[in-house]
Amino acid sequence: MKVLQLISSAGLYGAERVILNLSAGLVASGCQVTIGTLETESQGSRQLSAAARAHGFSVKPIPCRSKIDFAAVRQLRKFVEENGIEVVHTHGYKADLYAYAARRGRATLVATIHSREPFHRAVRLYTKLDGWVLRRFDRLVTVTPQLRDRLLAEGLSGERVNYIPNGVPIPEMRAAGVQDAPVIGVIGRLSYEKGPDLAVQVFDLLNQRGVKFQGVFFGDGPMMGELRTDAERFGLENMVHFPGREVDVTERLAEFAAVLIPSRSEQMPMTLLEAMAAGRPVVAAGVGSIATIVDNAVNGFVVKAGNVNEMANALQRVLQNPEEAAKIGEEARAAVVERYSADAMVSGYVQVYKGSSTARPQRLQSIRTEEVQSNG
Repeated sequence: MKVLQLISSAGLYGAERVILNLSAGLVASGCQVTIGTLETESQGSRQLSAAARAHGFSVKPIPCRSKIDFAAVRQLRKFVEENGIEVVHTHGYKADLYAYAARRGRATLVATIHSREPFHRAVRLYTKLDGWVLRRFDRLVTVTPQLRDRLLAEGLSGERVNYIPNGVPIPEMRAAGVQDAPVIGVIGRLSYEKGPDLAVQVFDLLNQRGVKFQGVFFGDGPMMGELRTDAERFGLENMVHFPGREVDVTERLAEFAAVLIPSRSEQMPMTLLEAMAAGRPVVAAGVGSIATIVDNAVNGFVVKAGNVNEMANALQRVLQNPEEAAKIGEEARAAVVERYSADAMVSGYVQVYKGSSTARPQRLQSIRTEEVQSNG
């Protein structure tokens, strides 16, 4: 089966890591996979292509110079037709729209919905348009049961909406080294919905309590300048660090005493699963599906979203009770092995691909690029 994974990427974040993990499993199962990226002029949009090539995947970059780039639509359509792509699997509203606009012939359209919470006003219109387009896809996949229920409530057919949890490879277990100042990792895009400003407040509380630690933000984003300013204002410039994007932050997880996920909004964060798979204690805000994955004080800690005092309390407990932290890390790893492995995720998607190619719903005729233009 020939599969194109398509995304408009801004860096190596959760959806991108899902694509890399899924593609590796699909190739191992005998599929021919190409990772397609709708690339802008920003450096971040090229990170996935670089990482995919480093892993040995076939890559198809598609330059996308404007919000609606008809040359990109034509290039995508040509690639699908000339390479006999059987499944176009999209991730994110922009990839959904371009794949639908480029659709022609018998290629199946499958979309994974990673999130449906537009925090920025400019994205809300695209989210509404995406909802219309997704009704014309062959199969939809949600990463949480809550998202599936939401789509069903919006009137989508239960036969076409599948729930497949994200999955991660299970790394070799490595114990964290003994450190005078244990590291707390915050991993992800530095944007409002991820709550990095809350993490800085948590670090300030820990410092006021005399807790020894080093806080490290692995990621980049629009709040970077604000976070650096806040860290300096709190006197944390020697304790909190901003190394930027990591090509593969999973290689650094063994260095962390704990991972903090202070998000205001999430669905099923890859950071959570990767940290748990590596046996790291996680302190996470109870948003999205996090509370269904983390059993509080058993395989991690779930705190009230936005409550920096609860986050600080849980992190202090982890740092000051290493034996308990090690036990929680073991339980976290066991939970991911049992329920959230990459193998289980790949198996689920293979079944979706096969089902969508044999039992397709009636389609609308593929829209022409001229029609997209006329609808603005």
